[in-house]
Amino acid sequence: MKFEDFIKKKEFTQQRYEAAKKNANQAKQKGGASELSYQHFNAKLPEYRRIAAEFGRNKDPKWLKSEFNRIKTKLNIDKLSQKEFQKLTGELEAIGEIYIKIR
Repeated sequence: MKFEDFIKKKEFTQQRYEAAKKNANQAKQKGGASELSYQHFNAKLPEYRRIAAEFGRNKDPKWLKSEFNRIKTKLNIDKLSQKEFQKLTGELEAIGEIYIKIR
């Protein structure tokens, strides 16, 4: 991987992190029905941090696809609460959008 490609990937991930953080904070401040949005966006934050850190160690994006598929297996809507569902879909979304960007 060229250094400039590495930087672009980290910049995109950082931009997505900042947007999710802003959305999570706004949803938390609103409260009420926005609590589910908070759960969704807040779940993205550690995923973006982990992905950005992993770019330095793992240059093959296939690990993102594996992680996406691992989390996807947990999506059993007959057993999940609304909060659990929002958390898992937030994680999936963060991983999926980075994978799609860099594949």
